[in-house]
Amino acid sequence: IVAKVYPGVENISIAATTLYEGFCYTLVPVLTPANIETQLTWSSSDVNVVTIDSKGVIMAKKAGVSTITVESDNGKIASAIITVKPTGGGINARNLRNRENIIRDIAKKLAN
Repeated sequence: IVAKVYPGVENISIAATTLYEGFCYTLVPVLTPANIETQLTWSSSDVNVVTIDSKGVIMAKKAGVSTITVESDNGKIASAIITVKPTGGGINARNLRNRENIIRDIAKKLAN
């Protein structure tokens, strides 16, 4: 009888990043060996600043700093600091709709 041995993750890493409020970003872990299949568990140290789903997609909720941690099914852990900056009037989904409405109103006024 030949038994297959499935090696565990030897190393895992993720990169720190900076986002603006309201933006999303997908963290892509680097695994060693590269072709290994593993179950990953993600967590955020401050879900008021950043949330993360089971696929590594982070959502920047408000300005601040949060540490994202990922753990493989054999216990290898990596962390990255995520910094969220205020939009400061920058474009996000909510104010983009507001800007579109303003542009539409201006266009109507110019057309009349």
